Amino acid sequence: MSHEESDGKSLDTTNSPLHPNQSHPSEARAVYMQRIAELKRTLQAGAQRRYSAKVGDAPIRATVDGTGKLLGIEVPDACLKQAHPQGVSEEIVAAIRAARALAAREQAKGK
Repeated sequence: MSHEESDGKSLDTTNSPLHPNQSHPSEARAVYMQRIAELKRTLQAGAQRRYSAKVGDAPIRATVDGTGKLLGIEVPDACLKQAHPQGVSEEIVAAIRAARALAAREQAKGK
């Protein structure tokens, strides 16, 4: 299977690991199954990692796994007893976003 690139050169993808040879369906299936297994292992390893974050001086901490699933939120009692506890919800959301961003960055690095 060849594709024309914009400069007119031919790009042969017949034996590319991204495009297994379609004339051998069993070979192509084996390659895809191997890739699926590798991706599952990577996702499982990432899901086992924990990432926690706070935003600024706020004492609220959110913890997520490597997939971004929320595992917990720590909100000190003092936050709920302040004059305007409604601001706590914004800090909770910010902490969750920060933890998810940290997890995404670390997963992208492969850590």
